[in-house]
Amino acid sequence: MAPREVSGVRVLPIAAAHDEVYGPTRDWCTWNRMYGKEYLVPAFTLLSRQLVKELAHVTESAYRVVRKALRYLQREVPDSYLVHQLGIPPSLCDVARQYVPYDGITRFDLSVAEEGVRILEYNADTPTGVVETAYVAASVIRRYSSFGNPSAGMDEAIGEAIRVLCDHYRKHGFGGEVVFSAAKDHEEDRGTVAYTRFRAALESSFVPLEELRVAADGLYAADRKVSIWYRLYPWEHLPLDQDSDGFPTGEYLIQLIAEGKLATISPPHAVIMQSKGLQGFIWELAELRHPLFDETERQFILRNFLPSRFDPDPFLRQGIAYVSKPFFGREGGAVTLYTPKGGVEERDREQAYWDQPMLYQERVDLPEVTLSTEEGAFTGYLLLGAFCIGGRFAGILPRIGGKITDNLAYFTPAAMER
Repeated sequence: MAPREVSGVRVLPIAAAHDEVYGPTRDWCTWNRMYGKEYLVPAFTLLSRQLVKELAHVTESAYRVVRKALRYLQREVPDSYLVHQLGIPPSLCDVARQYVPYDGITRFDLSVAEEGVRILEYNADTPTGVVETAYVAASVIRRYSSFGNPSAGMDEAIGEAIRVLCDHYRKHGFGGEVVFSAAKDHEEDRGTVAYTRFRAALESSFVPLEELRVAADGLYAADRKVSIWYRLYPWEHLPLDQDSDGFPTGEYLIQLIAEGKLATISPPHAVIMQSKGLQGFIWELAELRHPLFDETERQFILRNFLPSRFDPDPFLRQGIAYVSKPFFGREGGAVTLYTPKGGVEERDREQAYWDQPMLYQERVDLPEVTLSTEEGAFTGYLLLGAFCIGGRFAGILPRIGGKITDNLAYFTPAAMER
């Protein structure tokens, strides 16, 4: 069977070897190969201008819906709903209600089909693919094509978003240099944070997560007290963190935030937006015609979000193929694809995330594309990540992998027809 194509999307090979194409971008992106194989592939995912325009519209409209749902949840629902329906760790409920009018770097994952663009999920907390989208794509487009760059404004958006957040925090008494953190030995995370720090162009330092110290009066990097902390580390992990002696460092950090002794990027409310349970909440309100959303927003949700449930029964009754996803899963972890009768078609094989509550979502098929890699021809499925920074569409991250997009998926720069 020939690969199923979607109008407005083509994958075009670059007539050059991997090292020629991606060697010059290793100054910022050293993970051009990962897990013993090629990750960045010499090819373009070429998008029509009309499709890029639609992706931008869906991204910005979805962000407004998510922010409106966030404020409603922060103000109106009890902790029990946050915990049991969205999976928010109980110790994070108070700080997740803190109002911050801005977000850091966020990304929607989207499917593209002839019937339109659909929203699969939202990473509001720890999205990667930043360097690939903002830097690598621009370099490759410039050297190997005359195409446009749909991510051309992303560098400026990154810097502006971080500076705006820091200005907000400084107006509320948080001063000093910004400390940027990621795991010391995680090459991609560390490189992503380094690039973000460079684009923010603030008085700052990088301190690995492992070298930070929690005290009763604050978070410390050596003998320096940290006031504004940028970390690439999931919020939902924090309540579980302990040091080697069993001291609950994560709980103490949460308490420091609650007491106004530490400001963070992303803000604590990102844990609510990160939860896939939020999509079930949004869908439920749209179906019920809840007054939170006006009719334009409601129609957008019904058209561009996917039907999302807290149990699979509605899909089974209607004979609709569906997917289960852990509330805080990443990189396809613990995702299962089901047939219309509830049979398992495909299941992620990694061990992480299976202990979490699941969201059940109508399944959509991603477009098939064929890619020439160092290991030979690969026919896979295209997922488009759309970065949303400062509430605006900022760039496109194409990933080509299996039916479940995992951390072995390939990247090709997104380019745009002139």
